[in-house]
Amino acid sequence: MITLEPSTKQELVIHDSARLQDVLTSAEEKMQVSALAQGDSGIMVTRHDARNYTVAICAEVPLGETWERWL
Repeated sequence: MITLEPSTKQELVIHDSARLQDVLTSAEEKMQVSALAQGDSGIMVTRHDARNYTVAICAEVPLGETWERWL
């Protein structure tokens, strides 16, 4: 049997600003599944610039919450 580790980070490059919110929401929903499986961390969405984002499980964020930050 193969056990897959849950994804803990997703790098996103947004080419179409009209789809920004949809892409981020989809990535966050997928990451929530992994975060809940871990059971101890929430989600951090980081904006690196207008096109580059990271959605990641983050121990600084309480379970069940999503925080945003801009770099």
